[in-house]
Amino acid sequence: MDFNLTEGQQLLQMTVREFFQEECSPDFIRRVEREGASAYRRLYAQMGELGMFGLAFPEEIGGAGGNWLDVIIFFQEAGRRLVPGPLLETVALALPLLAPRDGASPPAWWRAVLLGKELATAAWDLEGLTDLAVQPTGGGAGLAGRWSFVPHVDGARYVLLPAPQGERLALALLDLKEATVEQEACALQDCSTAAALHVKEARLPEAQWSEGGEVRARWDAALDRGKICVAAWGVGMMEEALRLAVGYVGERRQFGRPVGAFQALQHKLANAKTALEKARAATLYAASVAAREQPCRVEAATAKLVTGRAAQEVTTIADLAYGGYGFIVDTDIQLFYRRAKHLQVWLGSACEQERILLDAGPFMAAPLAG
Repeated sequence: MDFNLTEGQQLLQMTVREFFQEECSPDFIRRVEREGASAYRRLYAQMGELGMFGLAFPEEIGGAGGNWLDVIIFFQEAGRRLVPGPLLETVALALPLLAPRDGASPPAWWRAVLLGKELATAAWDLEGLTDLAVQPTGGGAGLAGRWSFVPHVDGARYVLLPAPQGERLALALLDLKEATVEQEACALQDCSTAAALHVKEARLPEAQWSEGGEVRARWDAALDRGKICVAAWGVGMMEEALRLAVGYVGERRQFGRPVGAFQALQHKLANAKTALEKARAATLYAASVAAREQPCRVEAATAKLVTGRAAQEVTTIADLAYGGYGFIVDTDIQLFYRRAKHLQVWLGSACEQERILLDAGPFMAAPLAG
């Protein structure tokens, strides 16, 4: 299969890469770790203004008319610069799941998120939902319940909340300015935050409530595409981590020679490059399937599983290439190392991806953990 980028995709890659190099430096990431969501609001407004959130949406609703391969190129470049905030939750979940359909005009909130004027996040862990109560009201609903893990709530105005009803699923878009909500925040390894949300009372108009027999299928498909986005983000992250490590060992000298000249370190870096390329191939293949609007459950699980494991290996080797300096917070490499674990658990653990592969057919897989 030919994974070479078209001329248009190369232009997109160059444009996004130059933008993030200018706007998302390691110093900026450290500022976000100190200040939280207030530090990246301007970045999201710039991305929205440049149309980066609408790459795969039709032009008639404000998108760029591209496909999922364009989105993957964007996420790979975002991962290279460790772009913070609810990027995945916005691009892969909130916007596509509640996008206008059948020629309808976009609601005001959707346009605001698409343009980066407001931030949106999403709860994707259905197992963390308890005490759900839904009361239909016309085309909308009244909603209450507890969602135990919702990322990036600190910077978001809107939160997409899944609401299972037996085998069916409804989707609610909660406006945090209008609902009665209690939050219990916790800090994550990359200094971002997640929160347990207790929605005491929320009245949702029809434009912010979606239900029907097809919602569950759309939710599952969005999660699959989201896993490919996570994998693409990881590929970009690994590329940059490996680039930093190779640059460092070429400059750092020991016993009168660059440390990169020692065979033991060369072997480790070669193994890291091999793991990266396996992850890249799995991700691009999954993205090509998604871009053809075909089911990609197995391909997405494979890409996420392979990339999650590769990210842990690559960032560990890159960190160790710095020797003792790799563990000092003043170095850039630790920023990548700390985010590798997130890659493994976001949108489902490695164990969950293995189960998907095993359920899909006869696979030779590693023993399940836990």
